[in-house]
Amino acid sequence: MESRRKARKRRIIIGITLFLILLVVIGAVLGIIQKHKNMKTSAASAASSTTDSTINATSVNFNSAIKAVCSVTLHPDRCYSTISSFGRNITDTEKIFEASVKTTMDVLRDVSSFPATLRNETDDPRVKKALDICTKMIDDSLDQLNQSLILMAPKSGEQISTEFRQDDLTTWLSATISNQETCLDSFEGTEGGFREKMEVAMTNSTELISNSLAIASKVLGYVGLFNSPGSNRKLLQRLINDDNDPGWTERRRLLQTADNVNKLVRPNIIVAKDGTGDFLTINDALKTVPLKSEIPYVIYIKSGLYVEDVEITTKMTSVMFIGDGIDSTVISGSKNFVDGTPTFDTATLVVEGSGFIMKGVRVQNTAGPEKHQAVALRAKADKCIFYECGFIAFQDTLYVHSLRQFFKKCVIVGTVDFIFGDAAAVFQDCDILPRQPMPNQFNAITAQGKKDPSENTGISFQNCTIRPYDVVTAKTYLGRPWKEFSTTVFMKSDIGSLVEPEGWLSWDGVKAPPSTIFYGEYMNAGVGANTAGRVVWSGYIPGLSDIDAQKFSVGSLINGDEWLPNKGVEFNRAL
Repeated sequence: MESRRKARKRRIIIGITLFLILLVVIGAVLGIIQKHKNMKTSAASAASSTTDSTINATSVNFNSAIKAVCSVTLHPDRCYSTISSFGRNITDTEKIFEASVKTTMDVLRDVSSFPATLRNETDDPRVKKALDICTKMIDDSLDQLNQSLILMAPKSGEQISTEFRQDDLTTWLSATISNQETCLDSFEGTEGGFREKMEVAMTNSTELISNSLAIASKVLGYVGLFNSPGSNRKLLQRLINDDNDPGWTERRRLLQTADNVNKLVRPNIIVAKDGTGDFLTINDALKTVPLKSEIPYVIYIKSGLYVEDVEITTKMTSVMFIGDGIDSTVISGSKNFVDGTPTFDTATLVVEGSGFIMKGVRVQNTAGPEKHQAVALRAKADKCIFYECGFIAFQDTLYVHSLRQFFKKCVIVGTVDFIFGDAAAVFQDCDILPRQPMPNQFNAITAQGKKDPSENTGISFQNCTIRPYDVVTAKTYLGRPWKEFSTTVFMKSDIGSLVEPEGWLSWDGVKAPPSTIFYGEYMNAGVGANTAGRVVWSGYIPGLSDIDAQKFSVGSLINGDEWLPNKGVEFNRAL
């Protein structure tokens, strides 16, 4: 207990120190920028404004502002050299951020052809698949960086809350960090040094993305809030108003009824195995989806077993799947790692289109434990919702890859790392069901993949139930840290006796994880919730404070107050 108190005290001291440093940096940035603006104003009104002394003073202020902003990044020297190359026309933090993002995009474009070059150097199909994933990840990162620039330049008359804008920027930039890591992780099980070659080629882009993320999360939002003439809460009410979200007023009812949705509102398309719908397969139905639409497109999937791999692409936005329940509507696949598919590509259902919603559908991967990684769902879409759904497999069942995700009243079944990824994901009122793995294996419910300290990602369980799916004799843990800043919390959940007293496991089962992880528990119940025998790690808190716990609520972790209310799904705002 004494070591835990010391660790907690140390975390508090570090937190207060970092906060004070951040305030100093922000104050310096605001002071320098304001002074620079005042100089420009004075220069414009004075006849002798173009003297050498004024130019030199402006240069000093310009350099000081950039250095102040870059001081919050992990790579300040690269940050300074990158932004200073844009010249003296940078007069505020937003322009500094834009310069950082534009440079990052230029560097990523240069790297984008490198996977194709490496492809010509190998005949190994697994390496080629990994390189294909790298190409996709770079393309996705370029799209997300471009989204960030668009958000920084709202259309005429468009008002964007600084608070929400910063959350979007941080989310998209966090996803680009995840993309870089996914590229490298895809080389698992390969030889020939291709992972190392890609890692070297992406060094510059990785550091630049990290710098842009730090500026967005640690400076940009705070400066904007300090300069804002008032609260943004009124804008929140406008953003969540049904009238501003086309098509949702009627479609939201689909999530508020438990029975036959076809009797309530006519879906756009019906899929039925028995031939009573518009299509026999889900993939055929997806061919009718309007691209880049803000209006919900409802696909009703009637009872049946649909053996097909399904992908909701990035262009398929606002798609909704409605099934007849997890015991009736089932999407099934069997791709797996052992048979030569990278983990990223093994998913039965891939969701990449933003605003996706699914209710009453079970997704499963039937490859079996001997096939190792075999994903049921890979969610790589922003603001997606899974309500009363089931996800069943063994190792790596649910891949919460990146961006913001909400799971409500779902059932998740698996063995090793069966909820993993680097999204900001909240699970409310879900059944988390570990099952018996292969001999000599253990169960780990989570493996969160936060790589950069500025990311706004993490996995949060609230009011969930952890109990065995079948007879489980293998050791079972709440999770293990996949990356250096792995972040996972269990709050107000019922933890069954199958969870080991230690609660958590290090990645290799031997060496303690770095102090940079954030693992915590808050007001849990059940036999397995006793924290007396928990691991003693500097990054683990057995009893989160109310303030720390609140950071992992729907409103804080995934900004759910802004996008969940008008979707018709119930959620708990408070802990």
